[in-house]
Amino acid sequence: MDRRTFLKAGTSLLAAASGGALAYEPVRYPPSDQVRLDPDFTRLDPQAEGAARDLVWGKSFFVFEELERLHGPGAMARYFRTKRELLQPGRSGYTMDDCVAVWSRAVGEDLFGWFRALAFDVQAERTDLWP
Repeated sequence: MDRRTFLKAGTSLLAAASGGALAYEPVRYPPSDQVRLDPDFTRLDPQAEGAARDLVWGKSFFVFEELERLHGPGAMARYFRTKRELLQPGRSGYTMDDCVAVWSRAVGEDLFGWFRALAFDVQAERTDLWP
């Protein structure tokens, strides 16, 4: 999915979340240097110190849209349901490794490699939620 298609999809996601129509015009920010350096979301880790807000949010929406596209409608709902089932009250912390483990369980597929291909620093060995 190219950036233009992604931005259009992101607007569609926002419209769907708000009942079918945006009540406002999305704010347009000039792209940061990081976005210019990572146009296909495969080079920069959005968790890295100093990551630009547009990279963090842009890559997050891209991930949500792609997981819904790849694993069908309701993939995000399955993620949240699985997260509620797996996490016990009083758990101290929730890392990106934990997040990918939950996503993987929710869709029935190991997604660590997929997230690493998008430059996320994630490892299955750093979470107690996988396999």
